Amino acid sequence: MVLEDPVTAIGVAAIVFFLLLGALYLLDLKLPEKRWFGIVFLLVGVTILLVLVGQAGLGGVTIATIGAMVAKRQLDRRGIVE
Repeated sequence: MVLEDPVTAIGVAAIVFFLLLGALYLLDLKLPEKRWFGIVFLLVGVTILLVLVGQAGLGGVTIATIGAMVAKRQLDRRGIVE
């Protein structure tokens, strides 16, 4: 299958990349940090997918979810929030 639109082709490649990378990080749980990386990569893939199908509002919600997860993790690491 050849995609006519180059933006769609790049978007599909990015979606597959981030979903596979997130899945690989989730499958190898030797380090607890990898679980967070896996979840963030999966959410980035879902965000790109939502933007490509025209649901930019839901894509914004997933971006906010990523930001909240990363901020919480950083605050936990610094001992500010437990």
